[in-house]
Amino acid sequence: MHSFNLSRIWTPRWDLDMDTKIAVLDGLANPNTTRYSIAPSCISGNCSFPSYNDVTHSSIGMCRKCVNITPWVTEVRNESVTSNHSVYGGDYLVLPGSIGVGGSIDVGGTLQPSTIISVSGVGIQAHPDLRYTAFEDSLTDAFDESFEDVSRNSIFNVSVISLTLDGCEWVTYDGRRMSNCSHPNLSLSSVWDHLSVVATACTFYPCVKNYHGLMLDNVFTEDTVSEIAVKRLKRPSPQTFPEYEHFNTPCVIDGQMYTLDNVSYVPENGNFSSILVGKENTSVPNQCMYGIDGIYALSVGDFLNETLIGRCSAPPTINLALAKDAATWNILDCRPWYIKNLVNRANASFESIDANMQSIATSITNEMRKQGTDWDNRFPPKQILVTGTVFRTTVCTQFDWKWLSFPLALIALTTLLLCVVCGKMLFDRQKIPAWKSSVLPLLFTGNRIGTTVIAGDMKEIKADTDKIVVSLSHSAKGWEFVSEESQDAKINPS
Repeated sequence: MHSFNLSRIWTPRWDLDMDTKIAVLDGLANPNTTRYSIAPSCISGNCSFPSYNDVTHSSIGMCRKCVNITPWVTEVRNESVTSNHSVYGGDYLVLPGSIGVGGSIDVGGTLQPSTIISVSGVGIQAHPDLRYTAFEDSLTDAFDESFEDVSRNSIFNVSVISLTLDGCEWVTYDGRRMSNCSHPNLSLSSVWDHLSVVATACTFYPCVKNYHGLMLDNVFTEDTVSEIAVKRLKRPSPQTFPEYEHFNTPCVIDGQMYTLDNVSYVPENGNFSSILVGKENTSVPNQCMYGIDGIYALSVGDFLNETLIGRCSAPPTINLALAKDAATWNILDCRPWYIKNLVNRANASFESIDANMQSIATSITNEMRKQGTDWDNRFPPKQILVTGTVFRTTVCTQFDWKWLSFPLALIALTTLLLCVVCGKMLFDRQKIPAWKSSVLPLLFTGNRIGTTVIAGDMKEIKADTDKIVVSLSHSAKGWEFVSEESQDAKINPS
């Protein structure tokens, strides 16, 4: 199976699987979490993967896109008027569509905002028109064209508005330390001099992620090269679930790259799917098909709706001084409790909220890849692995012939001399036996001994020398071995 094809998600029922639920909650609570990161296997700790256009592998996943909509926040004063007087109901900071923060509670004679953060949104709906209600039409000016394109194919849209101390200064009022906040691009009353506000709109949508991966010294580095939104297919009937499918290009099969222009040349030795290109159906190889089925999309949207939609309030029973001590923000009453992390300990900002949403999308993507299926094996899911090259440390030998020339010359000279010696012995007329096996041949070459017996093979020499006695004697020629018989003849000449 081609290494570019990684995962397709399937869930057997509406309720999202427990592993993905935990991954979403972990991503929301810990924006920097690595608990659900992909951990590749590389026996040497150094591995590389073949790349095409700097892409080593691809996967279906979940993407998010967020926009700062703080300039669209407006102030609303809630008053109920009777025949005699009006009752102050609190000042609110709201987004189009009435989602907002503020209100008031009486704490020790001081009015404090009751709602600190509010999150609203909606997921994909299982009805024919698939309408979305998360973003009001009046917010369209806040969205660029790229945001509108992906939000049309999203499975969940969410808006967040939160009070914050981010960007505020700490000053002293009548001996008391208080926050002082400015509100650029907003026209707010003095009620909000000590608190600031941030608002963000985000959309979650299926996408194909193209990665570049490398493992070096047991550290796996994976960079996202590109993200391509997966469009929702038009449903053949209202009773069917919406499907998300995408043919990723360039499609690499057996080292050959294909696009929609030359996809017809792909060898027909695998499985193919039909997709709509323009107004015509085109057959494409399953190795480069990615998608999410409607049941899974609905399940993810429902769980994100259960997890994110809610608000945090200031408990009225506590002398809460939000503008005096950032630590008091830790005791907010949040329902559901998971969204308290969006407040970011009184320092909520567009960047911090965007990081939370990115963490959620990444956690879902990693869980998809762990559970992943290839396009041809949807039931049950089957993992597809990316294979690469392992680099291992070993001992190598490199010959440097310049430094080996001297020992090689010695070996050659020694071999030559050995051949000369062997040749001399072979053609020696006296047939002197090999001197290496015994000292007797050497004795027979000495003065007066050699004439004692005629040199033959070793058996004859040993037989002839059994009764010969030799001694070391000094003569005019120097020290030499002589037989006792020769020695006696020298002492007692006849």
